[in-house]
Amino acid sequence: MARRPRVLLLWPGTTGAAGGNFGVPQLVGLSSYVKARTGCEVHVRDLVAERALGSLSLQRLFEGDDGEGYAVVGISVYSSFDWLLCQELARRARALLPDAVIVAGGYHASARPTEIVADGSPFDVCVVGEGEIPLARIVESVAGGAPIRGQILGSEPIEHLDDLPETDWTVLDRYRGVARSVASQAQLSSREIPRSSRSSARPGASTPTSSACARSRRGRSLAACPGART
Repeated sequence: MARRPRVLLLWPGTTGAAGGNFGVPQLVGLSSYVKARTGCEVHVRDLVAERALGSLSLQRLFEGDDGEGYAVVGISVYSSFDWLLCQELARRARALLPDAVIVAGGYHASARPTEIVADGSPFDVCVVGEGEIPLARIVESVAGGAPIRGQILGSEPIEHLDDLPETDWTVLDRYRGVARSVASQAQLSSREIPRSSRSSARPGASTPTSSACARSRRGRSLAACPGART
């Protein structure tokens, strides 16, 4: 049986108020959904945390620790200030992985999608808005032998949060030793949310706290719930 495509989701970091792992929890949620839907292997990498681990090698980043590389590379383009960095990362990825489908998502990508896939861009696909369904479709296209390229996908929101799998935070295990030194936000899994909060956390709940807990539980966003262990 042919090996399922392997996916790399990359958070390059950003400057200003959104610094300190803003994008990582969203990528963890994406990885959980794509793994559950396609059965592929997904790695999440945070460039800020990678630097904290020691010398950063872009070749090793894009080829993987085992040198097997990736069939799909997704780069989070958070803001316009990050665009030039993300372009260069995509060019490096293209040089090392010429056959990979390179995808951009995030706020800047959603705001300027035609720029992302313009002639000469290193990106193959731009995902607008929520990325779970489009990213899974990209992976399935690669697995089927007809990779999606030159397209803008989305927006395709998840209509029901209960359709999302439990968030698999183990994809960040490599950063346990450096997380507190590089992260400015707490990351909570459902096991760390008090039972009383979990029981009331449902989509459409009237209070911001319970709604945020529900989304954190399903991997949709980062949330800190009162009374949760840290």
